[in-house]
Amino acid sequence: IARQRSQMSAQISPHMAMGSPMNADNFGANLGASSYNQQLSTQRMDLNMHNMKFGYDFNAASPHASFSNHGNNTAFATGQRESSTSLESRLAPPGSGVFLDNSTAGMGQLNSDVMAFNAGNVGHKGQNMRQLEALLEKDTPAPEPKSSKVLIPQSMLPPELIEQGAEINIVDDLLAITNTPSQFGRFRYKSEQRERPLSAEKGFPEVTLNPAYSHLVAVGAMVTVRIVTKTTNEKMEVLPHYHELGGTSEAPLLGPQRKAVFDNLTVLMSKHTGNKSDTKRNKDDQRACRLLFELQFTSGDKTLYGYVVSFPIFNAKLMINKLSTGFGSCNGQNEVILLCSKVRKATTTVVVSDAAMLEVLGDKISGKVGANTVRHDEAKWTVDSNTGFGFCVLPLRIIQFHHQYAIVIEMPQYHNPNILEGHPINIQIIDFEDGTESAPARYTYIPSGKNELI
Repeated sequence: IARQRSQMSAQISPHMAMGSPMNADNFGANLGASSYNQQLSTQRMDLNMHNMKFGYDFNAASPHASFSNHGNNTAFATGQRESSTSLESRLAPPGSGVFLDNSTAGMGQLNSDVMAFNAGNVGHKGQNMRQLEALLEKDTPAPEPKSSKVLIPQSMLPPELIEQGAEINIVDDLLAITNTPSQFGRFRYKSEQRERPLSAEKGFPEVTLNPAYSHLVAVGAMVTVRIVTKTTNEKMEVLPHYHELGGTSEAPLLGPQRKAVFDNLTVLMSKHTGNKSDTKRNKDDQRACRLLFELQFTSGDKTLYGYVVSFPIFNAKLMINKLSTGFGSCNGQNEVILLCSKVRKATTTVVVSDAAMLEVLGDKISGKVGANTVRHDEAKWTVDSNTGFGFCVLPLRIIQFHHQYAIVIEMPQYHNPNILEGHPINIQIIDFEDGTESAPARYTYIPSGKNELI
């Protein structure tokens, strides 16, 4: 028994490393729980050793397999022959995204490289083997990713393929994004192309070839990238973006794992000019985009093409990190320092807004932006007809920029200088060229003559 136990452990251990599901239901006897009960017959232990060697439930694969004493080796052999092919289809049903290593398909041993690829492709770090166990029991495909797959329309296929008129075979699982681009990245203008490129969770965006196709794709094959819209149409298709990509838009598949690293990519913003073509721009797409990674190759007389679309990348938001003071006199002229994210002096301004202005102006509001203003030292308090909020765009003469990370402003006089208690307002940084704005920072106007907030 001790000798058989050591032999059994040697045969089981590689399959345990692969995460093979082994339990009492699969094998008909819980050998681990019984601590290899000495009352088990030698014949039954031999049969269970063979069963564990294959590591999967032959009872589920073939109703003719039997592991009882009276079933004997004949029934086991029948189950083994029928299971060698059925297991492959059960572990890798069409569309499941699970692949088997051809060299060990009869034993149901999964190729670790392909498993890692599939785990990354569906957004999981390491496949949960309980899902694989459920797959064996229920004959159902592997679970789909929570987010729907993003597609591209026929018109976005590589133009050279369309011109050739060749039959294009689209391979859905050819590529996977193994290092996802960061959710927030700074979009640049053409004058800023040499600034820091887009980054990823660890380093730079990275795409990996599915190992199942490594024998078809040559080392050094070029993966290209395009920029597409964040929003999709009713068919879940993305469209070409009006922003552009700067830097290097292609990278070779290198190394044993065939990885392509994009370490020099920037998103170049296209200005909103107000033309007819620009009026159709989606506001979300102005501030966000996706990356479309593509690979095409030939196999015999066939042209194969695969692509994968990234999650949305958003333009890094403007941000006010801290105010030097959170309150000041309603007479204005208080100096406030805004510590902020990197800003551009030429296109950035500061706006203060207040919901209480609606009460002050009352029925004098005509509903037109700029129709009702209160002027104080060139700072104009205006009513926004859309929100009813009062706002004031600070004139440039009272704004000072310091190394793109600090702004010094002189607070304008409050639109109602006769307040008797504190009135909170919002301060925001706005880039008027691309329309991005920071989250509001709270500031409080206090009555004249008081030097502290109660």
